[in-house]
Amino acid sequence: MPETPPKKQIVFVDDEENVLSGMQRVLRRQRTEWDMHFVTSGEAALKILASQPVDLLVTDMKMAGMQGHQLLEHVMLDYPSVARIILSGHVEASAATRVVELAHQFLTKPCDSDTLSAAIVQTLKIRDCIENPRIRAALGNIGKIPALPRVYQELNDALRSDCCDGKTIAAIIAKDMSIAAKLLQVVNSSFFGLGRRVSSVNEAVALLGVKQLRALVLSSYVFESFSPAVKNLPISIDSLWNSSIQTANLARRITLAQNLGDDRPDQAYMGGLLHNLGLLLFVTRMTDKFTQAVQAMTANPSASFEDTENQLLGTTHAEAASYVLGLWALPPRIVESVLLQHHPGELTYHGFCGVTAVHAAVAILAEKSGPPERFFAHTLDMEYLTRIGVSEKVDRWRQMADDILDQGKGAAG
Repeated sequence: MPETPPKKQIVFVDDEENVLSGMQRVLRRQRTEWDMHFVTSGEAALKILASQPVDLLVTDMKMAGMQGHQLLEHVMLDYPSVARIILSGHVEASAATRVVELAHQFLTKPCDSDTLSAAIVQTLKIRDCIENPRIRAALGNIGKIPALPRVYQELNDALRSDCCDGKTIAAIIAKDMSIAAKLLQVVNSSFFGLGRRVSSVNEAVALLGVKQLRALVLSSYVFESFSPAVKNLPISIDSLWNSSIQTANLARRITLAQNLGDDRPDQAYMGGLLHNLGLLLFVTRMTDKFTQAVQAMTANPSASFEDTENQLLGTTHAEAASYVLGLWALPPRIVESVLLQHHPGELTYHGFCGVTAVHAAVAILAEKSGPPERFFAHTLDMEYLTRIGVSEKVDRWRQMADDILDQGKGAAG
């Protein structure tokens, strides 16, 4: 008989007994799958974490004694592989920036049982995608993500200006994978209570507002300018960001050429912009191992970079990025396009989608680049493109890529 998987360990923290009792009641049906611990203080929660492995922490923010943010700081530092959800009705707008750094998701009180259960199930499912506990620990405590210095400075200057509008700010943010990802994390949290997913940077800026965005970006909590801990990195950081922007623009243009409307072009753009996020995480958090992976590929260019990543890092850059973006509850279609950028054939959907656009954009641009950038990409999956009936579009997409690259050369000149 197959071995029964161990129950997930979840700790709920709230200093109001009636709130804990309510959660116990509405989550009773999950007792066969989860071992749930309900405690009234951060100190009690830390005792549990010190005594046994825990998969997920759900905590209020304003509590007697140890505050929620203090508890989360401890967990983020000492137990980084634990997923973290805030369930609170007491977070002021001014505190949103701190919340973004400390928690993977934010849910507001009152929270119905279906919403709470769905958030927990999804978080645990994403957490299970990465089996290596070292990878979970390395990626689980991400609060700040480094932004490209020139974009970070440009955004800071714009936000300090009294005459800069939201459209201008959105255009700057759309050039940086780190800032764009964090912005979508904030806007898609329950803090704003939208009840829908936002994929557009323009819409996110409009919803957040320049004042709140200024507090988010100018605070020291969420963003920092990229400053590598070691010199002689195995990849050019500028080329990493340039590749992201080019891929985003091409993915959007491919999607528009398919006459797809609504938010699909925005999803394709964000998937392209974030497709390199895993490489950024490896460069900043697992530099030595990532350097070894690039060196191994340089010595044997015909090898599979995914196999090399799995051997040396325990996961791939696509999996690492989708792990973080999934924990942050970004729109599923964006996460999917990052995760399956190399393997679109794994989709059960038989039509054009964001995965198609990102897959094609990454592969086509890689045809025009050299190592090490080409190591990280893939060749076009013509079997998949034929299956969904778009293989005859590839030549037109290559022309679009040439146009984008020519525009980039003109801007650089």
